[in-house]
Amino acid sequence: MKKIIFYSLSASLTILLLISCEKPTRGKVTNKWNVIFDTEEIDGFTSVDNSITSNRFIIDKDGTWSWNKSGSTSGVVFGGSVFLTNKKALTQRGTWSFIQKTKGDDFKKNERILFNILFESSVASQTGGGNNPAFPDTTITDSHTYLTGEKAMIYTITHSTRKELWMESESLHVNSSNGQVSSKKVRLRLEANK
Repeated sequence: MKKIIFYSLSASLTILLLISCEKPTRGKVTNKWNVIFDTEEIDGFTSVDNSITSNRFIIDKDGTWSWNKSGSTSGVVFGGSVFLTNKKALTQRGTWSFIQKTKGDDFKKNERILFNILFESSVASQTGGGNNPAFPDTTITDSHTYLTGEKAMIYTITHSTRKELWMESESLHVNSSNGQVSSKKVRLRLEANK
């Protein structure tokens, strides 16, 4: 009899642990993540930026986050007479929170995350043009601050463990000049920083 009770409790505990492993929790989301998969699909066309060499997404327990990505490309133009290097960096920071389940939606508790973007900056540079006036060395910087809720990203968590986090975002965008609607889907796969 004791064995039956012991095995029943063990099986129940195992099932409970397996079920709880599937739920996204603050402990599974907060980490210093390396973004190992970052695709953007607009109106059915998927693009991957292969020039990105550093892509870090940090989600802190205090409700803040930051995303830093940078990369570069190099190549020759004019039949090899000019060698150019283009570098770019993007930084975003803000606050995050789980979007709670509401009546009538199909989402589970803690399945969606709202990332409020409070600060965003970008730097793009081109070097190597030498004396060629068509390719001057340039640096363009841009930065913006936003109010909470003014610019945000909503991601659905599709997989979460302490070592991996997969998220997707779907949205519609309306072109203000012609009214054309386009769909956008972003997929991220994050791996815990080692």
